[in-house]
Amino acid sequence: MIQNIYRTVVPIGIRRIIGAARDKKTKENIIRFLKRQIKNGNTDYQEILQFFENTDAVRIVFPYDFTKNYTAASVSVCHDETGFPYVLHKGRKLYGKQAWNDEEFAEYYTSLLLEQDASSPHRYLSPERMPLPNSIIADVGGAEGIFTLEIIDSAKKSYIFECDQEWISAMRITFKSEIEQGKVEIVDAFVGDIDDAKTKTITLDTFFKDKQVDYVKADIEGAEEAMLMGGGIVFREKIRQSLLCLYHKQSSEQDITAFLKELAFKVQVNDGYMLWWGKSLKPPYFRHGVVYAIKE
Repeated sequence: MIQNIYRTVVPIGIRRIIGAARDKKTKENIIRFLKRQIKNGNTDYQEILQFFENTDAVRIVFPYDFTKNYTAASVSVCHDETGFPYVLHKGRKLYGKQAWNDEEFAEYYTSLLLEQDASSPHRYLSPERMPLPNSIIADVGGAEGIFTLEIIDSAKKSYIFECDQEWISAMRITFKSEIEQGKVEIVDAFVGDIDDAKTKTITLDTFFKDKQVDYVKADIEGAEEAMLMGGGIVFREKIRQSLLCLYHKQSSEQDITAFLKELAFKVQVNDGYMLWWGKSLKPPYFRHGVVYAIKE
């Protein structure tokens, strides 16, 4: 209510000035936090502090030098008869939302490249994290489909769970041949801890009750814990590998890794830290990005 009044009464130009000042103050607080941590012996933050002190940027998500290797200006956006923009990603066409202009898609694709850089705290895959041959995948929170695109050649099948209709339309073109072959199936549903047709929510235990699944990847805006609560049987009896995001909530790393260890998974949390610029950005500020888990 108060936010609505604020947006109505205060002109957008003034709101931007206020927001920029607030972000600058937050950055100053983060730098002070980093210096205290380093003084107390936490050397993990030395590289991050150096990055912060040598950039004018404010809303930094990945505070590392590898980010300097990517610019939207270097991205080549193409078009074909579908009317959707696409980029060539590792030799395959990866489609963006039809409503996007070239600049918007280039910015988005650049963010994907940043996330999946080998040095990124958010990276999904590395050679040792690839699904075992002929695995059946649950790609939960598929978005544009980059995870499935990178593993589909060696996988038996991928179920991509996604509710954004614009992304579903784009993925139907990206995976046209795989969908026709039955190798990719797009599931228009949220994955959570309940089954509710009204909200298009389903649990992994329900969906995979009579289906095999070997590998779960989930990037679902902080609903990863709910997904696990609705997938206890699947994780206990079927899953052998998983990639789960940790950064949306401060408590996620502890809760998710505890769940996985309880089910005899060996867990490996990505090196490095990222900043999630939401309403809850406060000390200790930094969060790990992704955990890989394998049951040996």
